Amino acid sequence: MIVIAVCTALIGVLPVNQALLYVLVVMIGLFAPVTNVASYTRGIASWFRQSVGTAFGLALNGSSVIALFAIPATAAAIGTYGWRAEFLTLSWRGSEVCFSAFTKLKRR
Repeated sequence: MIVIAVCTALIGVLPVNQALLYVLVVMIGLFAPVTNVASYTRGIASWFRQSVGTAFGLALNGSSVIALFAIPATAAAIGTYGWRAEFLTLSWRGSEVCFSAFTKLKRR
């Protein structure tokens, strides 16, 4: 997920170049399957001994709730600050989620 966040930030920071954009998008495409549901359901199953179904339900519904609120917020931010600033914000949000999840799992 860090690679995805870095590539997203680079899209917002680097000058517009079609070849570079293709490289960054391919990198995001190669690492995006790691963030799929199958990659984190095992962690959820090992973390919760009771109410595993509830934990799965909350985790899997979280992506729908985030999409519900993130799309209008992203559109408003792009309208206010521009697309480059929003790419930086999205990469920061992604890396924040990754670091917080890593520290919680490491503490266990």
